[in-house]
This record gives sequence, structure tokens and C-alpha cells, in this order.
Amino acid sequence: MSGSAPRLSNAFTKYLARSATYVRDELAAAVRIDSGWRKEMPMFQFDSVEWLENFVVGSDADIGGMNVAADVERPLTLFSRPRFDTSNFRYLAVRAKGDRHQWFVNLQCDSLYESFLWQHRMNFRTPGEWETIMIPFRDFILTSNGYVQRRQLALERDQVRTVGFSVVRQVGDFSLELDWIKAVNTLETYGDVDILQPVDEPTSGDFRARRAPDTGSPRRPKGRTAP
Repeated sequence: MSGSAPRLSNAFTKYLARSATYVRDELAAAVRIDSGWRKEMPMFQFDSVEWLENFVVGSDADIGGMNVAADVERPLTLFSRPRFDTSNFRYLAVRAKGDRHQWFVNLQCDSLYESFLWQHRMNFRTPGEWETIMIPFRDFILTSNGYVQRRQLALERDQVRTVGFSVVRQVGDFSLELDWIKAVNTLETYGDVDILQPVDEPTSGDFRARRAPDTGSPRRPKGRTAP
């Protein structure tokens, strides 16, 4: 019993520290006057054992599936489990080192159905080397239990709960290394709005903008389609 006490004390201290940080960030957001353009919002930085411990790894092999998945969400605080508001950013950016397997990135938000995942392929151009993959949030496709849904619902981008990665199991080992995950803009984007006259560090009143044109139906990941 004495050996577990220090570990419990350390975990509780981290829990209180996360809660204090959450309150500080929420107060800062509430009083912030300039809610305009930002280049990026860090979501996960995998530079410590504590962050890695937040991953939940699973498989659907027990029910005949062929997927292995890992999901991570923000740590619990005294008040809630915080969500990410990505609505003012154009892209999900992932710094990763992948292999030649077909990987997918999955987003989950608060919805009526726990099985709902918004999914997109991760296309590695240089397998085995570090690269940054940028995926427009609006290109994610709604899936449920492995099926692309005929009726597509928009991702609630202000309520992103988890970011996950999945791979269809194939012959041989598979590997995915992660450095960080962020929500980002380029100097030409402000969420889904295109900036017509980009400047070095635009602010809410610093540019002329128009909404990005609709490129048509988003590209669907290969796989099964819901009946």
C-alpha cells in the first residue's frame, strides 16, 4: 500500500494541474478581445510518457473485423473532459512517420451515436521518413462501424473529442510514429474562408476574404458503403 501512495499522489497533482490550466485557458478565451486569425492550435504533442498513456488501442478482430485503431483525447480535468474548437482552422495537420500500409485518421465529436467517426486517408509520400500531412477538416467523411454513410453529416468542428488512427490489418508488421497533431491555417486561409490579400500575420480586420468555393462531393475513402 505504501508503494502505491506516491503514485496516487503524483497522479492527483497532475490532475489538479490540468484543471488549473483548463480554467486559465478558458478565462483567457473568455476575455480575449481579438478572436481573429491564428496560424495554429496545438492539439497533442507526443513528447512525454504522460501523453502516450492517453492513447487507447483497440481492434475489431473479435467480431470478424480487420482494423486496428488507436485514439487519444484530452486528459480529464476537475470540471470536464475538454473539447477542441477547430472551427477557425482549415486543416488538421499531423507530423508522423508511416509505413506503406493504408492508414486513416479518425475524428470523433459529441454526437448521438458513439459509432460515428469522421475519417480520411493518410497518404504518406515518403514512407519511413518524417512528414507533415495536412487534411482539410471539411474533407472528412462520416462513417459508422466501418461503413461510409449515405447521408453525410457535417463534423461538429467546435466539439472535436478524439483524434484516432486506424489501419486495415495486412500481412506483416505495421508502424506509425507521431510527433504532434495541430489545427492549422496557411497565410491564405481563415477556417473555410480564403484570404484574398495575405499578409505576414493577418488579424480579424487585416484582410479581405471570401468563402472558399465548394469543390463538390468530398473524396470518399475506399471501403464498404452502407447498405
